[in-house]
Amino acid sequence: MSHLKSNGFGSFQQLIAVWVDTVHVPQLLKLQGVKLIEERAHRTLLEYPLWTTRPDDDETVVYELQYRFSALGIPFADWSIDWERSVY
Repeated sequence: MSHLKSNGFGSFQQLIAVWVDTVHVPQLLKLQGVKLIEERAHRTLLEYPLWTTRPDDDETVVYELQYRFSALGIPFADWSIDWERSVY
């Protein structure tokens, strides 16, 4: 992954690397901008884009993903953020 990309209006695109239970992957890949990075037996690493006005704010990243994934019926226990492979 690369550096944060600005939209020119004070927002930056974050690229969050998220390990997700494989059962949820087809649903998440339908979302705009979500990309498959790596597959393992029961977990898949996805790149999930978010926009922020506050780079390096890990609490907001967790809140946003928790909110979005719970709306899709994906439990908190079924995903985790790979911070070292994320750009935020």
